[in-house]
Amino acid sequence: MSLARSSKKSISKYAILALRNIESEAVHEFALELLQDEHPHHFALELLELNYKQQDLTVVERILLKKQNKDDFHDRALDVMHIFEKQKDPSSIDLILHIYREGRCTSCREGFIDILIANHWLPSTVWDELLYDSNLDIREKARQYRRKESD
Repeated sequence: MSLARSSKKSISKYAILALRNIESEAVHEFALELLQDEHPHHFALELLELNYKQQDLTVVERILLKKQNKDDFHDRALDVMHIFEKQKDPSSIDLILHIYREGRCTSCREGFIDILIANHWLPSTVWDELLYDSNLDIREKARQYRRKESD
């Protein structure tokens, strides 16, 4: 952990990257510490991939929903997708739908829909919207999901 706190950016960067592979309370606390900064470390969200807890949702929302350019939004949204691919948190549905609607990357939008479908969290209020998505794969997944849910 001391290397991750190094004042030398290259050392701290690679130490933080290594910490992404460790599931522990210490890494969780360190991630939250980094995320409290006004301009959090680029890899801070990645530390939650294995260490996310349901009460972290407000921190994740704060980071993702703050005003930022579209590239930063995309990078952070991708980190959030990786978190919720591993961590099942039904309270994240609204955030996932927000990212789907605001995201410009069709692959990421599809990834968020996959999370909702895999966990049976896709709200029926969104089904019709997905049938008109610009991504044909999302349209087909919505059709298949709707058929399964209707049976």
